[in-house]
Amino acid sequence: MHLRRKDYIIKPIALLITCLHWFNPLIWLAYLLFSEDMERACDEAVLDESSGQIRKQYASSLLALSVGKMPTGISTVAFGERRIQYRIMNILHYKKCGALMLLLVVVLMTLVACGTFVQPVGVQTESTAMTQPEETKPATQPPETTVSTQAPSNIAYEDAELEDNIHYPQLTQCPGELTKDYINQSLKAPADQLKEMDTQDQKSLVYAVTRCDDTFFSALYTMTLTSSDGSIQQTMIPVTVEISTATELTMENAFTDPKAVAALLGSEEAAEHFQFYMEKDKVVFFFRPEEDTSQDYVILSLDYEALEPYWSESFGIRPAS
Repeated sequence: MHLRRKDYIIKPIALLITCLHWFNPLIWLAYLLFSEDMERACDEAVLDESSGQIRKQYASSLLALSVGKMPTGISTVAFGERRIQYRIMNILHYKKCGALMLLLVVVLMTLVACGTFVQPVGVQTESTAMTQPEETKPATQPPETTVSTQAPSNIAYEDAELEDNIHYPQLTQCPGELTKDYINQSLKAPADQLKEMDTQDQKSLVYAVTRCDDTFFSALYTMTLTSSDGSIQQTMIPVTVEISTATELTMENAFTDPKAVAALLGSEEAAEHFQFYMEKDKVVFFFRPEEDTSQDYVILSLDYEALEPYWSESFGIRPAS
């Protein structure tokens, strides 16, 4: 049976692997268990192919082989000499696997395999999270703003607080100290404007940095006034500054023809009311119809390629103070 199963090839290979990893005790344990399983598999294969009466004869042959009393005088060989007592007991008590037992094993293995693919309720994997669409907000609602401090290495900023609930960004790293001071003045202006407002309403100012690179720094502020009766008034304030000149961009100095840009957006009649801020891949324009603070903002956007013919060659240079 060993010859038929090619064990005379497999076992030397296993021994060679064990010798290569002689320093690992787990390899030696694996080799020991492998050898015992090989012997047991051969024993069971012989019993499966033979009648039940051969058990005693087969067990006697193994016993004689182990003590060197084979009639032909053949000594022990590479297979069958270890743990003969265990093998003989296994042979005498061996029972063929019935169809019912085989079916139960297959069903159990199938259930275990299916269980590895089951995902617990409420758990979202990375792949499914990436395929689910993001929740979008109506274009007429101002975007939610949050305080952010992420920036590339050349331009860095931090959060500053003028007073309770009035936040604004300030550059901490920028080419040129004077340029940084001018930009920080522009970034602080909305906070100063809110602080100077003569009102009993509760004030708050938050912002979101929408673009931050070596060319432009753009932030969108949301100014909120909450009255004693609970009514809320929100105003969006964009601040976009060119890094090289510290010039603050508006519709008038950023574009050669603001009305043409408004027409491109499909709202030429609102050209005088448009404001904008920059994102990485687009420019976002917004206005409030008739400057009514109770109305929602109309928010539109264009990519930079569509606006290329309308950009001013120079946004101007901020005079030194």
